[in-house]
Amino acid sequence: MRVAVAVAALGAAVNVVRAADLLPEITDNPLDVIYTATLPQDPFFHAPELDGNIRGFISAAAPPDGVGVRFTVRFENLPKTGGPFPYHLHVNKASNGNCTATGAHLDPTNRGEKPPCDAGSLPSCQAGDLAGKYGKITSDPFIVEYVDKFVSLKEGDATFFGNRSFVIHLANSTRITCADFVKNDANIPYGDDQHIHYIHYINKIYSDRHGGLF
Repeated sequence: MRVAVAVAALGAAVNVVRAADLLPEITDNPLDVIYTATLPQDPFFHAPELDGNIRGFISAAAPPDGVGVRFTVRFENLPKTGGPFPYHLHVNKASNGNCTATGAHLDPTNRGEKPPCDAGSLPSCQAGDLAGKYGKITSDPFIVEYVDKFVSLKEGDATFFGNRSFVIHLANSTRITCADFVKNDANIPYGDDQHIHYIHYINKIYSDRHGGLF
């Protein structure tokens, strides 16, 4: 009997730990900022069959209800081999384009990279594992949008990434290229055409910096 009670208590303790390790849903993200990270002209690692560098950006803004972050991800000119390509939010900025300086994935719960993220249980994944949660880069061009409810645009939050970076990897984890997030103050009109205004805004940011639309 005592053994059964002990086992039950241990199981309950494990469940508590697991619950404590789950990422909380962020419900109060600010609506007046956009963070963008645009890839540089030159790659950090000259991957086989890569002409120049991967081009593109990640843009992040809160949806109208402030729950989570809406990511717009656009990449093109991927290496012809070496994929599918994972990409993640990393804890540090890139130092002069040094993708090694970005450190590890954003992971405030210290989950680690193994076992792999279960896309059916997003709160249990690393906060920065965007590829694990929403899919690796498998096409060229690669254009996706999604809302991640477990990252933050609020400075000081554990899952805030506006002062961090993202990295694109080869399938073997080699870091190909990276970019720092930059804050862009924005007053995006909300309503039926809010998404159109948002897309126009981030395209303007990219055009102003690179002389053309993606």
